[in-house]
Amino acid sequence: DEQTTPSTHLGLTLAPANEQNGGQGVVITAVDPNGPAAEQGIKAGDVIVNVDGKSVSKPGDVREQLGQLQKAGKHAVLMRVESGQQTRFVALPLANG
Repeated sequence: DEQTTPSTHLGLTLAPANEQNGGQGVVITAVDPNGPAAEQGIKAGDVIVNVDGKSVSKPGDVREQLGQLQKAGKHAVLMRVESGQQTRFVALPLANG
């Protein structure tokens, strides 16, 4: 089982999806109240379904996508996030470096 992994740039702690959501996406287990994710209204329990249009199923997928976007010089990432029955797109700034 993959460990819960902090994604420090965005202020998120992530865990692999579980049976509850059909194994789709990556569950957000904690949000840094001072991080950019909290500013966008992301909460613990929300599920990241895709990052930059690519499906994710484990924290490593999210990290990999963020790394590729940073290498490509992008300054923001668009994520599709499920919150209860709602799905929305959230743009988050990427830290440089």
